[in-house]
Amino acid sequence: MIHDCLGHCPPLMNRDYAELLTLIGKAVSTTQKGEQVLALKRFSWFSIEFGLIDEAGETRVFGAGILSSTGEIPYSLFSPEVTRRPFETDVVIRTDYDPSRMQNQLFIAPSFPFLRRELEGLVRRFGIPVL
Repeated sequence: MIHDCLGHCPPLMNRDYAELLTLIGKAVSTTQKGEQVLALKRFSWFSIEFGLIDEAGETRVFGAGILSSTGEIPYSLFSPEVTRRPFETDVVIRTDYDPSRMQNQLFIAPSFPFLRRELEGLVRRFGIPVL
């Protein structure tokens, strides 16, 4: 409950974030192909759950998995053990993660509209009829 209330609810006030979350849900529920589901799962993990975003030249947290963890917040932003890279969809959807530990690989998106456009492009590329 803390994860949802602290992590997901506040960003839902941002229209692009809300539409991104909705589109991911529709896409996953529409496709039957395992590799597409895995790609969408990874996209979601490194954005909705463990996403970082650039805001006025500073890296900020927006992923619910980070926002709902007092340990994950400073770790994601300041730990030298974390690799932070620009959000590139093709890299993200090929990147594995381990949900049982602190995340040491994160991606920084330039904006919510960027993430939405990237997801829309991915969904079109997969031929998933949800747009």
